[in-house]
Amino acid sequence: MTEGKVVDSAITSSSCFGISVRQSTSSFYLKHFFDDIEVRPLVMDKTPPSVNSVQVISPTRLDVLFNEYVEESTSQNSANYIADNGLGSPSAAVRDKENPALVHLTFLSPFTDSVMNALTINKVQDLEGNSMDGFAGTFSYYA
Repeated sequence: MTEGKVVDSAITSSSCFGISVRQSTSSFYLKHFFDDIEVRPLVMDKTPPSVNSVQVISPTRLDVLFNEYVEESTSQNSANYIADNGLGSPSAAVRDKENPALVHLTFLSPFTDSVMNALTINKVQDLEGNSMDGFAGTFSYYA
């Protein structure tokens, strides 16, 4: 049973590592177990998210899958997504509740059958605040 998980981002360097256990009662003596402890250099994420795929779900809906979890407010800002051929920005951009790397885009106008559309994405950030600029991809809807 897991009691908890700790990631301390405030400490960025150290020359040692240790665990201190304070017991509230003597009956808890020798009943501690630690597993999967990892001590390694802190690697800062400076890479912005990129798009793994753009998938047409319906005549008005696209799913954009990023390579990492994306920040909620920037990923749900419809102005950060623009499609050509008169589609413009989606009416809704919703980050998936189960997979924070997936964003569902809904457009007001349906996609024209068999037409190649360009999708541009800017200013979507990952959880570390790295902002992507200038993704350009294409998608087509086939009835």
